[in-house]
Amino acid sequence: MDTRRSVLLDTLPGMQRFVVDESTPIGEPGRIAHIEGEVSNQFQVKYSDIDINSHANSLNYVQWLSDCFSLDYYSGHHIRRFEINFLKEIMFGDSGQVYRQEKAAGDHYFQIVTRDKGVACRARILFGELPHVSIA
Repeated sequence: MDTRRSVLLDTLPGMQRFVVDESTPIGEPGRIAHIEGEVSNQFQVKYSDIDINSHANSLNYVQWLSDCFSLDYYSGHHIRRFEINFLKEIMFGDSGQVYRQEKAAGDHYFQIVTRDKGVACRARILFGELPHVSIA
């Protein structure tokens, strides 16, 4: 709480008894590097977007990223992996843009940038193609 930075939950003494010594089937998340993308979405944090601490709710980040794609794109692709790195708090009244860069086919990297605080979040969404189904 002093630094306002995120920490791994398994480093908190009260969480130690809940730690299970097993690896995840999808692998460990990593740090997401800076990207040079184009603006794909814009946002302004409103009352209905915040939690009790006046922070943008985590679901809003998912929505801002998800809204960077068309309905047609989703009709032909499914999400295989979603990673997010929270860097700075986004609060009520903040506004900004979502930048997106496709580094490989279906592999999209993002930065959520606020006007006043800079890069607040980095994310990655890896898509797979849905099989084509023809209706006879």
